Amino acid sequence: MIEKITPSNVTSISSGKKQNIQNTAASKVSHEETEDLSSQTAQRSQTALSKGRQTSAYLQARDVQDSVSYQQTRQSALMDVNNMLKSLRSLAMQYTTGDLSLAEQDAIVAQAEQTLYTIDKTANSSQFQGTPVISDADSRQLGLEVINLEAGDPVGLINSALNKVAAKLAMSGAQVETFDVRINNIKRSAAEIMSEYQAEQAAQSIADALRSASPDDINKDLTPEKVLSLLGI
Repeated sequence: MIEKITPSNVTSISSGKKQNIQNTAASKVSHEETEDLSSQTAQRSQTALSKGRQTSAYLQARDVQDSVSYQQTRQSALMDVNNMLKSLRSLAMQYTTGDLSLAEQDAIVAQAEQTLYTIDKTANSSQFQGTPVISDADSRQLGLEVINLEAGDPVGLINSALNKVAAKLAMSGAQVETFDVRINNIKRSAAEIMSEYQAEQAAQSIADALRSASPDDINKDLTPEKVLSLLGI
């Protein structure tokens, strides 16, 4: 049965239609807000991912740089030991000439002992951020814990120690070169990440500008100049 429209129910019908319109509008706004929120969440996630990748690259570069600094500190300490070994060899060669007085021989022995003591002191005190760098290059590790200038082949022992130090220096140098390559790779990767991040930020700026632009600003003839204008560039 069709309800008869009377003055008493016109207000009720109008109110019902008005409520339906309001409900529809509210639903549309809620849907748009949900979509906008989802978009913002996705954008924040992408931005966080880009920043996380940048942070990771930075931490990797810092760790590798620390390794380079460690090896450079090690090389410097090894060079000090290398120079002291050369001085020790010179003393041993003087001693074996046989043309020295007892006093001169005693003086050379004392200098040799002092040089070995300094080598050990250098090996024990050389550190990088609290970590010893040449604990493998003290007199015992180099085969010079006990050296007798009067017997055996002291010069040969010292030459052997010099060869050990040279090998350590070569290995340290190779590691520094490897670390340099890694640093360069990390830098290139970081540059690519930054480029991607900047592109994402630019795209987001354009999207935000277009979203807030008036209908007259958005048309099929939208040019790059207009886009730049929307961005305020």
